[in-house]
Amino acid sequence: MPSDASESFGLGRNCTMFDTGRFWAYGAVREYWAPNGLGRWSKAVLERLQAINGEFPQPLPFAEVKATAKSISGWTWRNMTPAGLQDLIERTHTPEQQAERGRKASNQVEAGIASGQARKLSSEQDMATARLMRAQGHTQQAIADALGVSLRTVKYWFAQKQ
Repeated sequence: MPSDASESFGLGRNCTMFDTGRFWAYGAVREYWAPNGLGRWSKAVLERLQAINGEFPQPLPFAEVKATAKSISGWTWRNMTPAGLQDLIERTHTPEQQAERGRKASNQVEAGIASGQARKLSSEQDMATARLMRAQGHTQQAIADALGVSLRTVKYWFAQKQ
C-alpha cells in the first residue's frame, strides 16, 4: 500500500513537503514558545520535514529539506507568536461575537438540532475538509494535525464508503 506522500509525487515533492510541514507547524509552534525555544523549534521542524521527505519514493536532497525547514521554522516563529494568538482571540471572541454564536446555538436547539446532531454536522464538515485536503495531496497525518483529530479518525473517514 503506497504512503500518503508517494500518492502526491506528481504534485511536486517540494510543494507537498512545504504544505504538509507548514500546516503542522501552525499549531505545533505553540509547544516551543519559551525563551530560547527557537533552536528546539527549528530542530523539530527539520525532523518533521525529514520524516515527510522519507515517505517519497525518491526523497529530496537534504539541502532542500533543510532550506524548507529553515523557511517554515523562521516564518512561524516570527508570525505565530503568543501576542499574535492573543490578538486573534481578541478579534474573534468579542462579547458581541460570542453572543451571536450563542444565539445561533440556541436557534439550532429551537430548530430541533440537538447537540449530538450539531456534533455530527461538525464531523461531516471536518470529513469534507479532509477529503479536500487529501485531493490537494496532504498526508493523512497532516490532515489530522490541521483538523485537530487523531490519525485514526482520519483513516476511519477515508475507509468509509462515500
